[in-house]
Amino acid sequence: MQKKPWDLLHPQEYIELGQHDLISNLSLEVLVRLYQPIIGPLAYSLYMLIYALTSQKTSQLIKRRHSDMMDQLTMSKESYLRARFKLEALGLLDVFQRQAERSDQVQMRMLLRAPVTSHHFFRDSMLVTLLQSQVGEHRFNELLAEFSRHYTTDDQDWAQVTRDFSDVYRVPDYLKTISDKQEALLLTPSQSAFNQTGDFGFSWAKFKEIIQDSLVPERSLTREVKEQTISLHRIYGYDETSLAQLLKESLNLKTLEVDLADYRSQAIDFANDHFNAKPLTERSQYVNETEATAKAVDQAKWRNQGLSDADLQLCQVARQIPPVQFAGDIKRQQTGYLTSQEIKLIEHIVSQSKLAPAVINIMIHYYLVVSNYKNLNRQAMETTANDWGQHHIQEPEQALIYVRQFVAQAKQRKQIQKTRQQANQKAKQEPKPAWFDTHKQEKETRQQAGGPQQAAANQDAAQRMAEMIASLEEGDQE
Repeated sequence: MQKKPWDLLHPQEYIELGQHDLISNLSLEVLVRLYQPIIGPLAYSLYMLIYALTSQKTSQLIKRRHSDMMDQLTMSKESYLRARFKLEALGLLDVFQRQAERSDQVQMRMLLRAPVTSHHFFRDSMLVTLLQSQVGEHRFNELLAEFSRHYTTDDQDWAQVTRDFSDVYRVPDYLKTISDKQEALLLTPSQSAFNQTGDFGFSWAKFKEIIQDSLVPERSLTREVKEQTISLHRIYGYDETSLAQLLKESLNLKTLEVDLADYRSQAIDFANDHFNAKPLTERSQYVNETEATAKAVDQAKWRNQGLSDADLQLCQVARQIPPVQFAGDIKRQQTGYLTSQEIKLIEHIVSQSKLAPAVINIMIHYYLVVSNYKNLNRQAMETTANDWGQHHIQEPEQALIYVRQFVAQAKQRKQIQKTRQQANQKAKQEPKPAWFDTHKQEKETRQQAGGPQQAAANQDAAQRMAEMIASLEEGDQE
């Protein structure tokens, strides 16, 4: 039986808590207003508990047990680990582990990372897409305004009168510096969120070819535009043609700059409003020459492990279609549609797990097709994502083999349980005393031996009783 990550957690083990970065009040403001809608209340509570325990001694490590944390947060092992995983996924927590010789030794270290600044947050296409999908465009724009400056300094009306350092202080003859070793130990503000490298099956060559045909100059593809494009492709499953059309509609024809907010909003609105009605685009016969599809798959290797040609074809399709579109295609084939909650769930799994999109597609296929779920279940998907991540499932073929092994083990466990139940039922039958069968047999023998005579005697007795009743009735009439 495959154990879940929380099954391996021992609440009495010791951990060390600390802060890796300098966490200011402004960092906490960013956390509660920008990160909390994405990570949820439990992960936010875990972050704040660690912060409260370490804020007075930022240069030291605090020793606690897992059980201390769970008791204070009133969390189960599963909820506790899920909250921790969310913090890790968004770069808010670093976790280190070691093998301890004694049970009273520390086996894990958890260090808080500061949230990125609001400036960095709103420049990160993945973070802003996740935030807007959670709170909606109206609230997103409110948050953007709250973290923006609403005044300007017009050079014509205002003169710079700020004094220079040398106007106030005397420059010392000797300047003190610290060593590189001392500098490395300083607490620093966090500058980056989470790693999301790779194009995830997106062909920039085809995308650039399409936008050039639409008279969109390549210089419009700034770093921010490219990051937003990859985020929309990864989360919602837009292909190159769809994104090129959305980008064209968001282009300012005067400045030839892409309006990122409009680009993102159009993509989110279209996915929410029209995704279930029809495919996002009619895919051509073009085969994306990307890292995902250009990677040669050793067919013989997977066949030797039990996969059929149909299985390999499914894995190939899983590589070519992003998760949201993959799930939507399955739902349409089942005459259903992908709900907004399911879209958000897939966004959540894609953004917070380290699984490849093709692997997530195999997970979706397992629940919607193999297990015949009517809708994707959040708890089941998160549990599976954590389990597959722990077992380093990186290829769709690996996921398919792992799923079948899991199903086979589940059937075996069910059969063993059934056999045990049958054995227990037999064992629970009340034992009969030795004389019971002998007494029963003797009674049956006597009934068989005197059968005809007894029947005749019973008939005579019944006839005499009838005659007696008749004579009594005649006497009453006289």
